[in-house]
Amino acid sequence: MNEITPDHIKLLVEAITNKSIADYIPIFLSSAAPLVAVGMSYFYFRKQHIQSARGRVIEREIDRLFEAADHFFEYSDAIGLYLGMLAIKADYLSNDKDVPPNVQKRTLEATENVFPLINSAFKSEFFLRSLGANEIAVKVDCYRERSIHYRQQFLALAKSNSENDHPSVNSDTVTSIESKRDEFINERNAILLQIAAFKDRLIRDNA
Repeated sequence: MNEITPDHIKLLVEAITNKSIADYIPIFLSSAAPLVAVGMSYFYFRKQHIQSARGRVIEREIDRLFEAADHFFEYSDAIGLYLGMLAIKADYLSNDKDVPPNVQKRTLEATENVFPLINSAFKSEFFLRSLGANEIAVKVDCYRERSIHYRQQFLALAKSNSENDHPSVNSDTVTSIESKRDEFINERNAILLQIAAFKDRLIRDNA
């Protein structure tokens, strides 16, 4: 009675093959729960990884943007100081007064400090272009070219050491320098505001 006969095997095969889909649902559900959990964990960690990577990209790009702003501000600040000291010196000369030694010294220092900082303007332009801020980069480039040209225009006046070797200076010269200084300051502020606004675009594009 304990032997498995061919008839017993036939009955077992028929029982297995006759099972409906409903008979397998409990088995499927018990297996599906772990599979769903694994799948959800995978997609969650993948999403977290992508968001983390995007966060690092945004962070690096914003750091580069702020570095571009720092470089530009460094150069434009030197231009502003140069024009400010030049206006003060020109004011003394336009009133036929001797230029005080400290004013002469600071004017000369401000003049010489502009040249090495030209590289800062180039760096700012490069960083902006690398971030896709081409329009702002063009404005930085134009600012640099015009400021260099204007600096050279009054280089003789800035470097003159006495009343005998400076060009003829009058009140119109002083007004022109002061006006140009204000123009460069306003342009600098506008560019810095555009750089700051570009940060929102970087965050939006990488969201």
